[in-house]
Amino acid sequence: MQVTLTGTITFPFALLSAPVTYPAPTLSEMLTSLARDLRDPDNLTFTESLLSDFIRLAFIEVGRVYPKEAVEYILLVEDSFQYGMEIEDIWRVEIYSADGSVTNLDPSYGERQGDGWEFYANTLYLVDGTSFTADVDENVGDFLRVWGYSPRNPPTDPDEQCDVDGAAEAAIRTNAKMQAYRSLVADRALFSQWAAQPG
Repeated sequence: MQVTLTGTITFPFALLSAPVTYPAPTLSEMLTSLARDLRDPDNLTFTESLLSDFIRLAFIEVGRVYPKEAVEYILLVEDSFQYGMEIEDIWRVEIYSADGSVTNLDPSYGERQGDGWEFYANTLYLVDGTSFTADVDENVGDFLRVWGYSPRNPPTDPDEQCDVDGAAEAAIRTNAKMQAYRSLVADRALFSQWAAQPG
């Protein structure tokens, strides 16, 4: 038996193409979520300051294995081959010229002459002889576009939005919970207080 369907099916393709953005929580929201995760929503065992410490440490730990991708732009200065960077790890360096051309620089590792770069102690070193045009006018001189990774900064203000995406938030909450559970093992009184709570 063959079934033939007639008519028009309209599919809302706009739903597929809409960008998905993650609503990063504030520190206050993350503290509330962490307290709920620990079955301590009223902060009877874990104070907000203690949970804040756990979250700050978790930001540092998670940032080591899951940093955020970052891009820095630097206006090149004549006869200057060293540039301080906010980025902590670099994986690509490009020179952009005012005429729109792009030159990709390869890492040097100290063994090559000509165009190249090295990175040490948050300083980008261009190999002596790297060719570029420097000028004080941003529309005339070349600039660097540096790709790399930077740490996630722990929030300090309760209303500050956390520097996380969904995966980073989950990892930070998990790490903070682990720290809280370890503190229960190390402190019998704290454990008794936590264990006595209903739920």
